Amino acid sequence: MKKLLSLLLLTILLSGCSRSNLIVKYQDDLKIEQDGIIYLVDSFYEGGSNLTFRLALENITDEDILVPLESLTIIRLSNGVGYPVNCRLFDDNTNVIANSKVNLSCVVVLPTSIEDEHYKFIFDRFVFNLFEKE
Repeated sequence: MKKLLSLLLLTILLSGCSRSNLIVKYQDDLKIEQDGIIYLVDSFYEGGSNLTFRLALENITDEDILVPLESLTIIRLSNGVGYPVNCRLFDDNTNVIANSKVNLSCVVVLPTSIEDEHYKFIFDRFVFNLFEKE
């Protein structure tokens, strides 16, 4: 039993270490600059159960950058349920040309308003909390 408990604690510790490179932002500053790309989440609009927002990708380098946008998800913090985000992409990657900006219109269906509950938008190692830091 002690070996099982030790193994479980080690697994939890190691999984926590692998997530230590997360970059977390809150509602007052939903902008991240990483590896020559500025990621910005803004322009929120709620219509019925649909939440629409903009994901802007700005390449500030002199080279084209392929940005992977896999598993875009919004998580409802009250129950941990994830809702897939559709950014109208044909591929899971977006090529951002040197010194240019790509604006993606993203849509997700949520059970409640982002004004009423805490949600976070996640992809790759980025976490955009759609609420203010407490």
